[in-house]
Amino acid sequence: MVFLRSFAVWLLMMIGESLNGTFRELFLVSAVGQDRAKQISFLAGAVIILSLAIALIRWIGPDTHYKLLGMGIVWAGLTLGFEILLGLFAFGYPIERIAVEFDPRTGSLMPLGILILVAAPFIAARIRGSLSMK
Repeated sequence: MVFLRSFAVWLLMMIGESLNGTFRELFLVSAVGQDRAKQISFLAGAVIILSLAIALIRWIGPDTHYKLLGMGIVWAGLTLGFEILLGLFAFGYPIERIAVEFDPRTGSLMPLGILILVAAPFIAARIRGSLSMK
C-alpha cells in the first residue's frame, strides 16, 4: 500500500511540476528572462514537492527509515525517467539537449531538484513528527 500511495503522490508532484513548467514558459520567461525564470521555477517546484510530501506523508504511511529512503529514490528515478521521456517524445529533443538539463556545469538546477526529491520523504516525516519510526 505504501508503494501505491507513494506513486500516487509522485503523480501529483509531476502534475504540479508540469503546471509549474507551463507557467514558466508561458509567463515567466517573457517577464524575467530564461535564466531567472528557471531559478524562480526551481524554487516553486521545490515548494510543490515539499508541500505535497509534507501534506501526504502520513497518508502514504511509511513506517521505517528504509521506506522513506526507498520512496525518495523511487521518486527521483521516476522523475528522471519522466523528464527524459517527456523531452524525447513530447518535445522531440535530442538526448544531448536533455543531458544539458542534468549537467550542473551548465547552471542546471535539475540535480539539486533530484536531491530534493530523495530528501523530501525524510523532511516531510521530520516536520510531521513521524521520525520516531523503526
